[in-house]
Amino acid sequence: MNNTHSHYEGEMAQPQPGSAGGLARWLQELMLSPNAPAPSPLSSSEQLTLLQSNDDHLRLYQQIPDFCEALLKHNDQVYLRYAGLIYHLIGCSLCRTVYVETYRALRNVLEAWPLASEQETVLRPPTTVPPVPARSLVHLCQALIRQAELWLRQAEPGEKREDALIAARQLLQRAIHLSAGLSQQREQALRDLVRVATLISEHEGPPREPPLYAYQLRQPSSASRSVRRSAIFSAGLSPTRGQEVPAIPLQAGPYEAKIEQEGDLLILSLQGLPPELRGHHLEAALPLGSLVEVVEWLGSHPLAIRSPEPVDAQGRLRFPLGRTPLRLNQTEERNLLEVVFMRLELRPLGSG
Repeated sequence: MNNTHSHYEGEMAQPQPGSAGGLARWLQELMLSPNAPAPSPLSSSEQLTLLQSNDDHLRLYQQIPDFCEALLKHNDQVYLRYAGLIYHLIGCSLCRTVYVETYRALRNVLEAWPLASEQETVLRPPTTVPPVPARSLVHLCQALIRQAELWLRQAEPGEKREDALIAARQLLQRAIHLSAGLSQQREQALRDLVRVATLISEHEGPPREPPLYAYQLRQPSSASRSVRRSAIFSAGLSPTRGQEVPAIPLQAGPYEAKIEQEGDLLILSLQGLPPELRGHHLEAALPLGSLVEVVEWLGSHPLAIRSPEPVDAQGRLRFPLGRTPLRLNQTEERNLLEVVFMRLELRPLGSG
């Protein structure tokens, strides 16, 4: 692929009259004039306002990732299929900026990762971390999440609403998969993921009462990170006495929790719950749970997982959430599971 890509870039650098590379070079000169000042970046809210104010603008903006992919794969029909978008890019600084950034980020990703089936890439992260610049992955994840939000905000009741939900879900799944290769910058790449994923759950079901507690990932201390790395490096070994068992720490205000794993079973462990919850069953809801299809949630839906036992007299509760072949002691697989638990909501169900 690298040789083909180099040939393509060479064609763009030395265009021939009437060639596809000549057209690409002409557009590149129009869009990236060296004397033109760079457009000032817009905030996410400003971009959403601009795109929602013009249906045609929104439609063309949403074609940018597919257009970039078609360019990188040297699709023979790209200039005919995306003629309207190409004309639009000449005069729109916002879409032009997004096009350039998306093209560069997607090029780095496609060069580093071999192509795989859509189902495989959604369900399982890469087995090794590829040499893709982290900044490119961060931008691409953010762009995919922004695209998903645009689809959701234009979703209206009817047939098109279902299409918008499917498109948004696929975009978020791609962002989650790509982020599995990141470590320190993963939080930045997925900064709007919980908010946008919550929009999907709001579209898919009836209104829900606000949660009693909303747990989030607890950022580990330096010592905890060292323990976690040690646990990951010893993957495949049975834990011995005193050895830390891999877990995902969660926190909601003063209340702590963790996700543990026994075999393929993911278990939520709660402690220190207040006296008013003792003797009550709880319901766990995971707004991002449906985006990771490799987890089979108990009760068949991640927004309504009920505890089989009530909270005990010491304020503790431990109950299973679902089954998965992913493992917490494997770096990329743990990263994927951590995304699922970026938000965990708890609601009381009643006394036992």
